[in-house]
Amino acid sequence: MASSSHGPAAERTSVPQGTVPPTALAHLQDPVVIVDRKGRLAHLNAAAEAFFETSSEDAIGRSMSVLGTFPEATPGLLMHVTRALKEEGEWQREGRLRLASGQTRDVAIIVSPIQHDTGLTGVLAIINDRTQPPQHEARMKHRLRVEQALTEVSRMLVAPREVDFEKLLGVIGDAVGARSVYLVTIPTEEQPFRDEQLGESTAQQVGMGLTIWSAEGGAGDTELGPEEALPQNLYELLDSNVVAAAGSPTSPSAFAVPVLSSEDLLYGYLGIEHPQTAETAGAGAELLPTAWQEEDVRVLQVLGDLLATYFERNHAMQALRESEERWRRLVESHPDPIVITQQDRIVYINRTGVEVLGAPEHRKVEGRSLLDFVSAELHEQLSERLTRVMEGETPPPLQHELIRLDGQERIVESYAVPILHKGQTAVQTVLRDITERVKTEQRYRTFVETISEGIWHADLDRPVASATRPGLQVAYIREHARLVDCNKVMVGFAEAAGLEQLEGRPMKDFLSDDGILREFVGNGYRLRNREHAVRLPGGGKRYFVLNAVGTTERGVLVRIWGSVVDVTERVRLERRMLSALEEQQQRIGRDLHDGVGQLMTGVRMLSQNLADTGFEPDDPRKKQARRIAEFAEEASQHVSEIYRGLTPVQLHQEGLLAALDELAHTTDGLPEVTCTFDHDGGIDVTDHDATLHLYRIAQEATNNALKHADATHIRITFTHRDKRILLQVQDNGTGFDVNAKRSRSSIGLDSMVYRAHTVQADLTIDSSPGEGTTVQCRVPFAAAAPTDAPSARS
Repeated sequence: MASSSHGPAAERTSVPQGTVPPTALAHLQDPVVIVDRKGRLAHLNAAAEAFFETSSEDAIGRSMSVLGTFPEATPGLLMHVTRALKEEGEWQREGRLRLASGQTRDVAIIVSPIQHDTGLTGVLAIINDRTQPPQHEARMKHRLRVEQALTEVSRMLVAPREVDFEKLLGVIGDAVGARSVYLVTIPTEEQPFRDEQLGESTAQQVGMGLTIWSAEGGAGDTELGPEEALPQNLYELLDSNVVAAAGSPTSPSAFAVPVLSSEDLLYGYLGIEHPQTAETAGAGAELLPTAWQEEDVRVLQVLGDLLATYFERNHAMQALRESEERWRRLVESHPDPIVITQQDRIVYINRTGVEVLGAPEHRKVEGRSLLDFVSAELHEQLSERLTRVMEGETPPPLQHELIRLDGQERIVESYAVPILHKGQTAVQTVLRDITERVKTEQRYRTFVETISEGIWHADLDRPVASATRPGLQVAYIREHARLVDCNKVMVGFAEAAGLEQLEGRPMKDFLSDDGILREFVGNGYRLRNREHAVRLPGGGKRYFVLNAVGTTERGVLVRIWGSVVDVTERVRLERRMLSALEEQQQRIGRDLHDGVGQLMTGVRMLSQNLADTGFEPDDPRKKQARRIAEFAEEASQHVSEIYRGLTPVQLHQEGLLAALDELAHTTDGLPEVTCTFDHDGGIDVTDHDATLHLYRIAQEATNNALKHADATHIRITFTHRDKRILLQVQDNGTGFDVNAKRSRSSIGLDSMVYRAHTVQADLTIDSSPGEGTTVQCRVPFAAAAPTDAPSARS
């Protein structure tokens, strides 16, 4: 079946059967072509594809003439070759081969027959390019010049002196035979700068620099901006942000690449321009051989990488110098001593460190061992610590003594971390002088261990904001204020074996009365002289006076300091005194009732009998005797009232509610006075002392309303709420200035306050001139219960 040069793939022939397998041809360096007996291409090796600038897929099945022709040969090349093979066997010919691309090559072609049993099936042609050696030699010389130039450029970029970029570009320009080489740079202070950010306007805004080397001589460094100072098509090349090439009858061949770091930071652009010759000036003519174009692009890319590394290193070095300078200024001005050691030798110390070590200047300290400034027993520990830090560890702070050059001893707290100092591993140690703090703590510890007060300190493991609602603050303090430290007296108050039994325990384990915490929060984290009673498991109570103050940081409560004083003996003595006073009052009342009262009764009876029987009806003495009897009767009633006031029978026989009701009933019987008593009936006071003190408070408030306020209405109430009892006496009298009254001694007010504190009650007096008076006494349930009632210990 016949085929044409443009036949479909189905009509293309395979490699003719012969003695040379196609796999062996693939590794030959010379171009090899197999043609079948019909003149169609059957195989091309890789060298042939590159030589003829085509692919096997496009060539196989087509006529050999698609690859090229010998201009001086007859059109029937295959016929000529076949005839030669029949007559002569293998055939060889030299000549100029014109390729399909229009290029010409001087070649020697060797044609061998491919024989089969049936005869000649095709031919194998090996093309030896005789033009390649001179071209290859020129390319090798070109590459050698380029490699030498890149080596020279590398030496220039790593040299310690400042780089002459125009000279550097000249080395490359001479090597590649360029008309000019240019470098566009972005200032270091503009980094980081991404290549996609660049455009003509941006280039001018950031003050980019331009360095040009020209074979004819020309501009050196200049600031990028005036277009006449730039290559004609520079901005087009910059806008592309990739390797670019441009050429036209009026423009030279140009290549440009971005100078990018490994992290795509743009440091500038690098470009090459080649001159045009007369042979390459025609429209559509090739400006440079393709291989040489690729070589120039490779040179630009290698040089761009070298420059990027140079700029990146300079940028990093500048940042490092700035960082080191900032570090030095910071360290030199730091208030704490800072020492840098290598192998325990001091290689740097700041001014504060020189002063702490007692040296007159740096050179008296630098070079010496840090171990010279500690006692001998610490040498091993400190040396091991420095070794661990050098190995990368960061140990906790260490408190130890420091021996100065003048012999003085200071107590320091050292913090050590590993660092790099001048490129080598070192240890930076901060020596915080805590001598005064330690002495103060020692004095404080001595003080708190010798006083009779219990001192304690609690930290909040979950700090609470002072703006939080008081109820939530109380709950937080109960759960999250945990004991951190206390003295031996406090340990004794808590009946613990030692501090270790108390550390970490929450506040709720020590204080069950939320009222105290509410008072602490309500008073701005202050508690002063707050009495608190603790019930003992076997009965009875133990009394303490509490003081506390909270520490806040940025509006958050973080810790609480407090003191506790045992006032049990004082309270017991005061209660015995009150008991003795009550007994004295009762004795006086009984004496008045049984003695003076009986005498007054006798006087009244004798006077009345004298008036009735001893005088005539019209005798004026009869009237005087009756007056004496009336006075005696009135005096007897007063004695009875005094007796009831000194000895309230209902209080002891029927309880506080009955006594208060009797007080209101007696007061209500006075002329032009109304007095009422209201209670919710939910609870009564069973503790004898609490009953007596609450009654006396109500009695004193009622008497003050009658005697000093001219009240016409008095209301006594007794209720309970939130585990507290409320006793209130309210009148509509003239009122008074409470603060002014308290500034002066007042037995009545002082006695009410004292009695309230005795039963752990909160007493408040609300009054102002012309507004009446309200006395409120709030008592915890625990204080109102009898002392022998069972209760869990707080």
